[in-house]
Amino acid sequence: IIWFRNENYCFKVASEDYSTLLQNIVLRDIDGQNIQEDREFDVINLGIKYILENEKNSEEFLEDIMNKRLERTKEYDCNIKDIIGESNFPKKTIGESFRDPVTRKQTYYGGFDVISKLCSNDISTIMSLFRKIFIKAKANGELKLQDKKPINKISLKTQDDVIRAFSRSYVSRLKSVHEIGEYLFKVVQGFGYYSQYRLYNHSVNHGEGREDEPFECLKIDVDDFGKFDKGDTEKIYETLVRQGGFIEERGISRRISHSLSLYFRRIYVPSFKISYNYRETLTLNKGEFENLLHDPDKIFKAKLESSIKMYNKKKKLKGTQKIGNYID
Repeated sequence: IIWFRNENYCFKVASEDYSTLLQNIVLRDIDGQNIQEDREFDVINLGIKYILENEKNSEEFLEDIMNKRLERTKEYDCNIKDIIGESNFPKKTIGESFRDPVTRKQTYYGGFDVISKLCSNDISTIMSLFRKIFIKAKANGELKLQDKKPINKISLKTQDDVIRAFSRSYVSRLKSVHEIGEYLFKVVQGFGYYSQYRLYNHSVNHGEGREDEPFECLKIDVDDFGKFDKGDTEKIYETLVRQGGFIEERGISRRISHSLSLYFRRIYVPSFKISYNYRETLTLNKGEFENLLHDPDKIFKAKLESSIKMYNKKKKLKGTQKIGNYID
């Protein structure tokens, strides 16, 4: 709901975060006085709000949209879940299932609950994914109707095939971005393989009863984020966010330093056979982050080597795990 502006209330709807401008612009009111976030105004980042929203609410939201689409086709008289079904992981969670080499090949991206978690507020993208699943299932003869109701659900294997191919195509699209597409592709690919390695090889202790949790990392935090030192870094970064490589969340401390959090776009997750949960974080300083945008292979590999040493020391492991060429 959008209300009318008046002398006591105003709003602005923008496609990019206002904080991108804060390095060069001071926000002022109509009297020329400086205004401060959380005091004179609030910012609602809809992308971040969707990601951090209760999973049940997000799933119900997407279910409502899909059911209305099915109703408009006049071809179906059923709930989307009657066609797509639910997930069925070999172990308790997707993270545990992918971490175990024995169950990894039997872990499928499929079921309405999983597809809803691949959405990062990019509803049109998920609509396209559903369309491709329907097309593949019809071509396979899996989607058959009787009195406008499905006779059976689309198999998880078929859904997984479509989802992973769809995801890989979105990662590859980054290469086509003018001039800096190869940089964007390497950043997304590099982070994907970093997250994959940590999930497959490391665990995390979350306290009593949760000492061996999967390491599910889909987020980058940058400490004391400020203006970039290298001239072309700003262009690479802004394009990375604008093209949907990561979803940006910025904050401002009282010391006028900036904090930056980047959430990996979930539609890329199936390309790397990793979890879609935002549980763990890769923390970088500003210099490391700037170098990452220019040479992601080097930085991600260095971070992996550092994490391996720390992990081995904590677990009191002898020898060294080799990561080799972790990026294909």
